[in-house]
Amino acid sequence: MSNKKKPAAGARRPASAGLRAQAQRAKERRTRRRRATAVAGCIVPLAGIGVLGTLIADRSADDPSVARAASGPVKVPAAAAPKAPTTLSYGPAHARNTLDVYEDPRCPMCGILERSVGREVRRLADQGTVKVNYHFAVFIDRAAGGTGSRFAVSALGAAADRGVTCFQRLHEELFADQPDETDDGFGNTGHLLDLAARVKGLRSPSFDAAVRDLRYLPWAESVGKEFQRSGPDGTPQMELNGQRLDVFSDRGEPLTPSHLTRLVRERGA
Repeated sequence: MSNKKKPAAGARRPASAGLRAQAQRAKERRTRRRRATAVAGCIVPLAGIGVLGTLIADRSADDPSVARAASGPVKVPAAAAPKAPTTLSYGPAHARNTLDVYEDPRCPMCGILERSVGREVRRLADQGTVKVNYHFAVFIDRAAGGTGSRFAVSALGAAADRGVTCFQRLHEELFADQPDETDDGFGNTGHLLDLAARVKGLRSPSFDAAVRDLRYLPWAESVGKEFQRSGPDGTPQMELNGQRLDVFSDRGEPLTPSHLTRLVRERGA
């Protein structure tokens, strides 16, 4: 499990050989899979905009343009929680249950967990059972080097400015095709735009410019600092109504959709 307090790249709870093999098989399946523009549409419609992504070179953390973007004014996404501007929420504001999700876009264990229960989390929110609060960490950029965690969170901020549905669908796409922890693939804004093209209605000139120009990078930096200040000691983690859930078994198996639903039913309000 990734842990922000350890400087070693990829520090996390040890995984069993079986879990590593499972993750590798899943990665190979995702590589073979050819998906169309997929998924349900965003709140904001796409009006005749082309979705051909332009490949933009990776920019390292010490690139002056990245430093300038990071030091700019903080633009809070429209869909951010009013009283918690570093948190992105999905689901009805007055749902009886609150599910807090803590993750880093580059954390491989977060990817395994999201690919196991992510759609069930969305289903529970869509049916009004839970409100989901997403808290993002960016510590793998410091531990392993690169900018991918921050750039991915910045892109999620740009999507959230177009609506919570856009954010949720892009979030799903990022974890569906998550690169290896040591591969700073999300540090390439062109690649992020290619993934965004799979979300119907998300690509537009304004969204593309926000991703390329790192318009939400100062916000992503503030998100990371808030996680450092008040978040848990590692990712992934989930809390249901303030109570921490066991997201991996002792054998390294991720929480399943049916188990999550049962926990919400048994421990929920």
